[in-house]
Amino acid sequence: MKSSPKSKFVILGIWAVALIAVIAALNFSENSPGSSASSSVSTTEISLLNQGLTNLTQIEVQNSNSSYTLVRDESATEAAQSSSSGGSTDPVFTIKELAGYSLDSTAVKAAAQNGCALSASKAIDISSGSSGTSGFGLENPQATMKMTYEDGSSATLLIGGQPPLSESSRYVQLEGSDTIYIAGIEDAILGDKAIFLSKQLTNLTSSSSSVSVQKLSLKNKNSTIEILPTSSGDGYTVNGQPGDHDKIAALGNQLGDTSAVSVTLMNPTKDQLKSYGLDSPSSVVSFTINGESHTFKIGNLADSRYALMIDDRPVIYQLSASGASWINASALTYRQLNPISQKQENTASLKAEENGAVYNFSTVREIDENSSTEDNSTYKYTYSLNGTTLSSSDNYLSFWSSFQNLKITGEGSAVSGTPEWTFTLTGYDGSKTIYTFYKVSDLQETIAINGTVFGNLDRSDFTPVIEALTSCK
Repeated sequence: MKSSPKSKFVILGIWAVALIAVIAALNFSENSPGSSASSSVSTTEISLLNQGLTNLTQIEVQNSNSSYTLVRDESATEAAQSSSSGGSTDPVFTIKELAGYSLDSTAVKAAAQNGCALSASKAIDISSGSSGTSGFGLENPQATMKMTYEDGSSATLLIGGQPPLSESSRYVQLEGSDTIYIAGIEDAILGDKAIFLSKQLTNLTSSSSSVSVQKLSLKNKNSTIEILPTSSGDGYTVNGQPGDHDKIAALGNQLGDTSAVSVTLMNPTKDQLKSYGLDSPSSVVSFTINGESHTFKIGNLADSRYALMIDDRPVIYQLSASGASWINASALTYRQLNPISQKQENTASLKAEENGAVYNFSTVREIDENSSTEDNSTYKYTYSLNGTTLSSSDNYLSFWSSFQNLKITGEGSAVSGTPEWTFTLTGYDGSKTIYTFYKVSDLQETIAINGTVFGNLDRSDFTPVIEALTSCK
């Protein structure tokens, strides 16, 4: 059945009325829950403050969380202007109450710009309205900004509630004005002054392509770690044992370029320190990297973030747990795990002993004239066991492969008694290294190098080494 033209017009009319009603409702809710029908609303972009940073002297901010004053940093401004190729730049501002702290220059500048260049998206004239500022949150403002300018003028901005469906805007009013505006306000204006603190905790490696760890001490629930450069300066020791250079360099880069996720609070009380686990930190790391020293104290973990304090600053930061594995690291994390540092090609003889059984391996090394060049010599090797030349070197080389691939899995402790196996390696230069293996359990073997315990290794890894050795007969 076809609808009549008259029915179509009726339906269109209903839709039009409904659409007008929706628009009217949205416009009303966007302005204010307390605005009267007689209030006049403008939607044209409006300039509330248009002074420019160069004319701004200071901003006094008061809110429910804090009070602080933005002021010009004359020395920083002069430095910025002198380094500028054009010879001029915007003035640099700082927070008077945060003198001595490193600040987030971007956040400070954004707050300063709110006090000299502020535009509104809407204006609401309440001069003829009956409700005044009711419903806008301006009777008891959430924050006030008092601006002072070089030309002697001043202005005070009252900051109220949040308009519906607008997270970044606030109702604002210039003191003495009958107009309420909707304008974007920086979060810092409504928060604690701690928001202006720089989250860059260390910046020790940005100007250098290399990192030098002069000293590092880490204490946590797992262990105590002391990292020092070797006497030659080309490596590191970890608790007196050889360190893994690459892992320690990576740790140095990490600690030397550390940024917090956020600033939690300033001047914590004893109770607050306790609540964040910083009255008795779970980890403390002190380090000197590229000539600069710092100490990190680590507290509780919550929402994948650690509470952190640096040096003597009375500030609690939040550090992302990702990329901060050092917090719970053990000494093994940064140790050289392979105990056998001597290379097979540099070993003239190897003597292995077990309960009276002796395996004397010797190597004759000769220059391979066919493969050698003036710049590079290659060698041919002949291997002997107890004076008898080996018909095949496969088993001996297989032993060396498994021998050099041994890795410790634990710190190890003092040993006594007779070792299960003793390996004496003599280099072509006459140097000797003695490796002794002590059975400490059915699962663990302790290895000592020249009488000093290096660590524990799994017997399941040591057994194939012995099997390869004894198969050389």
